[in-house]
Amino acid sequence: MSTPPTTAMIVRVDEAEMDEMWSFVQSKRQQRWLWHAIDHQTGTVLAYVLAPQVDVALSALMTLLAPFGIQQFYTDR
Repeated sequence: MSTPPTTAMIVRVDEAEMDEMWSFVQSKRQQRWLWHAIDHQTGTVLAYVLAPQVDVALSALMTLLAPFGIQQFYTDR
């Protein structure tokens, strides 16, 4: 039995808010980073990534956000 294809609708988003959080598994040497982005106007989740390194997670998130054409990003810094 095959699974039906997944579809996604990508719309233009002018501004996005991004934030990160981290935790660890058994040891602080085994960190896991969660980066997520939401539409600044609607609060809709655009994408999120969970990865073992902060830079890897951010890079993957930026790749996922590229099709949205986001012009302005906001973070907590």
